[in-house]
Amino acid sequence: MADVIGSIDWLVITLAGSEGTGPIEGLDLDVLRRAFDGKVLGHITTIQAVFAAPGTRRAVITLLGAITARAGMPGTAGIVAINGAVEVLVKPSSRFVPAAQSPGPPPDRSGDSSGVTG
Repeated sequence: MADVIGSIDWLVITLAGSEGTGPIEGLDLDVLRRAFDGKVLGHITTIQAVFAAPGTRRAVITLLGAITARAGMPGTAGIVAINGAVEVLVKPSSRFVPAAQSPGPPPDRSGDSSGVTG
């Protein structure tokens, strides 16, 4: 990807998926792994590709998660875990990825100088 696109300054990543829903006691773990690989590892793979692009030293990357990361309902344990994993990528990645957003009310970041939005 890097040799085709070149340097990247700003990127918005949003990956969708509906696998991983249903009662936790009946979740098919192979389906859950596939959903995790597609969404969480999809975000990580894309971020890695951006920083592999020639000339990209610092890029603003916005990760779009899902409200289910914060507001699970019955039958959503699998998808909540997947979307929560995407959301928690933000804090440890803030050194490299200064912008991230998950739908819903923004968390309280008073006193946080990480540069992460959301």
